Amino acid sequence: LAARQLAHLQLAAATAPSPTARPIPPSGLLSADMAASAVFNDAEEPLLEGVCGQTILRLCSRGSAIIAELSRLAEHVPAAFLGVELCDPAERATAARYAPVLFTQRYMSEPEVFDSQVSDSVELSDLDDESQATHEAIVGRFYTLFDSIWKYHEDLRSFLEQLDEGFFIQSTMEAVLLDTDGRQLVAEAMALKGMMLLLMDRKIPGVARERLVVAHLRYQGEGAARNVEPVSRLCKDSGFLDRRFAERRADVLALRAGPHGSRAHNRAYAEALGGCRPKQYPLALFARAPLPAAAVSQLLGTLRSDDIYNKLKIFPRPDHRSAALAQQAALVYVVLHFAPADLIRDRSKMRELVDRHFSDSWVLPVYMGFTVDLSREWAEFPAAMAAMQTDTLRPDRVSELARRAAEQQRRADASLRELLAEGALTETTVTDGVKAVLDVLRESNIALRWLMLHRHTAHAGFRAAVLEHAPPDDEMLDMLLRTAEFEFRLKGLLNDVIDKRAASWAEAQALVSSQLSQLAALFQGTIPSDIDTDEGLAEWFLRLAGEVNALDPSRPTVAGRKVHKLVLALREVQEFESVDSHPIVVEFLRTTADRLGGMVRLLNVEESVVQHTELIADLSYAWGTIIESLLPMMHDRIQRSPAALASMRALFHKLTSILNIPVARVVQAGSKDLESIAKHYSTQLVAFVRRVMEAVPLVVFQVLERVARVRSESLVDTPVTFEVGHLSSLARLEARH
Repeated sequence: LAARQLAHLQLAAATAPSPTARPIPPSGLLSADMAASAVFNDAEEPLLEGVCGQTILRLCSRGSAIIAELSRLAEHVPAAFLGVELCDPAERATAARYAPVLFTQRYMSEPEVFDSQVSDSVELSDLDDESQATHEAIVGRFYTLFDSIWKYHEDLRSFLEQLDEGFFIQSTMEAVLLDTDGRQLVAEAMALKGMMLLLMDRKIPGVARERLVVAHLRYQGEGAARNVEPVSRLCKDSGFLDRRFAERRADVLALRAGPHGSRAHNRAYAEALGGCRPKQYPLALFARAPLPAAAVSQLLGTLRSDDIYNKLKIFPRPDHRSAALAQQAALVYVVLHFAPADLIRDRSKMRELVDRHFSDSWVLPVYMGFTVDLSREWAEFPAAMAAMQTDTLRPDRVSELARRAAEQQRRADASLRELLAEGALTETTVTDGVKAVLDVLRESNIALRWLMLHRHTAHAGFRAAVLEHAPPDDEMLDMLLRTAEFEFRLKGLLNDVIDKRAASWAEAQALVSSQLSQLAALFQGTIPSDIDTDEGLAEWFLRLAGEVNALDPSRPTVAGRKVHKLVLALREVQEFESVDSHPIVVEFLRTTADRLGGMVRLLNVEESVVQHTELIADLSYAWGTIIESLLPMMHDRIQRSPAALASMRALFHKLTSILNIPVARVVQAGSKDLESIAKHYSTQLVAFVRRVMEAVPLVVFQVLERVARVRSESLVDTPVTFEVGHLSSLARLEARH
């Protein structure tokens, strides 16, 4: 999977469009994944090998494809459908021109009235024909997206109802939620449905959705459009407006108000609310596509009690729990909107969920750069807010959490500096102390995660408390770069150790067996020495040599236990009088025991350690606003010292972890949408790398400009002949250097 992601990243780097060109990539929605599944199951088979498991897996794959398509199309909403208030200022003239022939859902109640307004005017008829010719293809693609969201909802609801009715033989909701893969997939399928609604409402404003749906009906005819009524209901304006669009509207309203307009007031309003937000948003939006209440309740019960991704073993310490359950917490946040009664009234359930998932964090990364602040998102839900204010959102608790994270960051940074010193991080360091190395990796990533997320909290008081204890931005960037560099080196060393482990094990095994055989020969008298013969010890050493030869590294637990017993036996035999009286034999035994210990350490470096390293090093939470906020500092650092660009290589490698989330189920399902989805997200990653690299040509031309200025202003033409005493003045060394 990692190799495939890097291949897609390289493909995107070679084929990504220039910043000025904005072609719309082909859709990946119309693949075989959208076909309906058969609804039967064979008995006594693993969940993912049966139809029940494959059905929910394909649903999750479809959900990821739909969200990728939504993200793609959201970047290309035509200005005409956004309208004058919401479009980019440079495109307001275009939006105003098409406004008379693009209608919201008021058209649905009186289509004849609106159509007659257009047909009665030659100018409007021509404009309508021009709009259709210009926008028909993109409008059709948006409608296909909205229809896909609705069909996903219908298929998911049907699957949950059939599961409850026992339609899948020997697969019930209870059985699925007891299965590791099953509970992950059910939770993700519901959360993906919720994410479609949330991202659709944030990325494509409601008024634009209404105009797109109505335009499709007018261009294609109501008979040709699929699911007209449910899609229209789903896409109806919810009243929510993302901050980006709210600020644009505030600017337009201020311009309309004239020189004494309220632009400052409107901008403050947009900043305070993060856009226009209806009461108890987004419950009304989720009510348009509800899921079976019993299934939602059972899933929330599982999430309250279980670690569905089994990450607590990777983050074993109690104070690491929020990081261990971060992915699960995102599912909890989204799925709770399908259970509004829990958010509003059920204080006991909310207290359990908050204590488990949000006891020390309230800024939550949900999906691919979509981050929420629970101090704002749950402000209108009494039960949820009461649970948060009981502990997490108390001012003294916020200050204590910020202080603890800052101290953790300083400790981890000191450890990183030691390990990154020249010659400190070697294969021996990794094999001898893999646990200690992973502890440093955990500490640094968890401290970075908490500080980077919570320094962007929307609550002014909490943000001030965090920034009071948090290190400055430039130190945070230093820490991030050091952590990325440490991970890059560590992964390389771990892969090298694993690649050479079989050969190293065989070499050590043969050497230990040979040493034990030599000891046996010494006590047998085969090798001339002053050591008294002892057939018992000789036979015992030969038996140990046989046990060493029989060790199987493919069974690390059993082999490790046997090696541990062998080491204890070799240490005990050193106390025998016939052995203890010969220092050479004692040293030989000590060397053999050390080599056996090295074999145990080789067993500790398994492929699972590399997998754990990947999970610990995840940086997907910072994608979007957080990593973009560091861009000016990266540019400044490159301009001050171009060599700093080399240190960012590891950061770019760390950022590839963003590709894991959207493609995981797509790869598992074997979907044909993989290339389309991976290319979309890898193109975004390449675009960010390009923005970082923009500082390089700027630095080059600044240097060239200084060189040109020195040559034109400070240097003089050297005459053909001159006195030696004038050499220093003609050289102008100060100006040159």
